[in-house]
Amino acid sequence: GKTVHINLVGHNITATGTALRINGKTDIQSTGGTGTIESTGNVAVAVGDNAKVTVYSGTLKGREGAVVTGTSTGATIEIGGSKATLIATDNAVIAGNGSNREGKPNTILVKGGTFVGGIESAGYIACGIYAPWNDNVTVSGGTFNITNGAGIVVRAGTVKVTGGTFNCTGDGTGWVGDNKNQIPCAALVFDK
Repeated sequence: GKTVHINLVGHNITATGTALRINGKTDIQSTGGTGTIESTGNVAVAVGDNAKVTVYSGTLKGREGAVVTGTSTGATIEIGGSKATLIATDNAVIAGNGSNREGKPNTILVKGGTFVGGIESAGYIACGIYAPWNDNVTVSGGTFNITNGAGIVVRAGTVKVTGGTFNCTGDGTGWVGDNKNQIPCAALVFDK
């Protein structure tokens, strides 16, 4: 029932598994230096059911994603600050899960920040935002630098893009998430 304020103040949190699991209301920032929340083998921040996470500044970096909802429902993720950097080295920067489940949609709001996506796994492409379930995604700002991949891959839910810059490179195709449809490298991909 409490709000947790995380100010990294230029310090780092590092883990091989999930670095932070947030089940309540949390805001993340780093004043006085660029602090990092990093997972070298999994995700930086995993968001639970009905959680609320706001990222103002700092760096969130994970192999499998910077922020992941997984099979959570009713969560809200807001990337609100221009000094926020989210990085995924081998998957989607912000990732959902396409499994069937009951519950309210998650809400993902991107108002600013820098999203850096890369891929290492053969047969796959990188992704900025992966929306495979009944989520509501709104992008009104931010810069997506996705190497060999797509800015946003939509398979379900509602996605609204009114702003932002998408620098997506690559001319191949590959998989995103658990679906074996080959998709192209592009700014936006709508895929059933």
